[in-house]
Amino acid sequence: MEVIKGYARRTTQSIRERISGASTSAEEQQLLEGEEKVRRLEASSRTIGDKLIKMARLIEEIGVTMKEIGDEYKQVPDLVDDSQRICQDVLAVGAKLTAAAREQQQQLSETGFRPIQEFSRSCAKLSEAEKLRQQHHLELDFFKRKVQQLRTTPQRDCSRLPRNEQRLHTWRVEVWRSSEICRALTSELYVLGRRAIDTGVLTVAGMVQNYFAVGASETSVAFHSLHLPEYQTEPVLPPLPAPQQEGGPAAAGAAPVGAPDPFWAPPVSADRGDRSQAPGGAGPPWSRASASPPASAPPGASYFTTLGSAVSRAPTYQPPPASTWGSSSVSGSYSTYQPPPI
Repeated sequence: MEVIKGYARRTTQSIRERISGASTSAEEQQLLEGEEKVRRLEASSRTIGDKLIKMARLIEEIGVTMKEIGDEYKQVPDLVDDSQRICQDVLAVGAKLTAAAREQQQQLSETGFRPIQEFSRSCAKLSEAEKLRQQHHLELDFFKRKVQQLRTTPQRDCSRLPRNEQRLHTWRVEVWRSSEICRALTSELYVLGRRAIDTGVLTVAGMVQNYFAVGASETSVAFHSLHLPEYQTEPVLPPLPAPQQEGGPAAAGAAPVGAPDPFWAPPVSADRGDRSQAPGGAGPPWSRASASPPASAPPGASYFTTLGSAVSRAPTYQPPPASTWGSSSVSGSYSTYQPPPI
């Protein structure tokens, strides 16, 4: 029951202070300012702690990334000797930087990050103590107002005023005790927070210095004579000659290279007797066709139809005989069908 009454008193007094405002003493104002500084230190320590974790991860990524670059570089085809040496140096430096980063991470965790964690956990104690002090202060203000009303108003019960004065004194003592706890915690956390933040910043500065000192010594030895390797100037895939048309005419206006000409026929020279003879002593077909009669010759006389002079124009190709049909009305012998000239 007393717990419920206390909660009701504190709620009532809190509403009154929000409406009419609460008076603050100089000692209480000083305490509130100190607690605000501690809260700012807590926020800064959390931010710096997150940055320390990020810094430790980033310095490790430098070595890991160099190793990944070396592994990928090793897969490049046709590496010359200079390129292979550069690849081995990159892999070696990446491995040493990774080992140095992990060593610095352990030192950062023990020396820089752990004090910040302890300070953050200790700030929770101040929050609990401040919450208790505010509750006691609301009780004190409630009974202070009540005693003032009892003193200004005549009471039928004479014991009511002394009883509330005693309770007022009790809450005044409780407020003093809780305030002293808050003041002690504030002073302790103020020093602890500044020391934790300074230690974290100095630790990360030393970590960066040691890490880059290792990196500078390793890179100065491995990369002291960097230069581009000598590259071959010959093409990997030399160009191929353009395809030529076998036996085709080389005159201007011929078909493009590589495109067959379906209407092309071998040229016929004026001196057909100089042509090479086919097997069996017979000349090529166009040489045998040179003895053909003119264009008015009867069908079946020649496979080529010569128009005009045989010297000035090339013959036009005629397909071979398709079939033998009918009989000649003149000689009574069989003849072959000859299609019209193309």
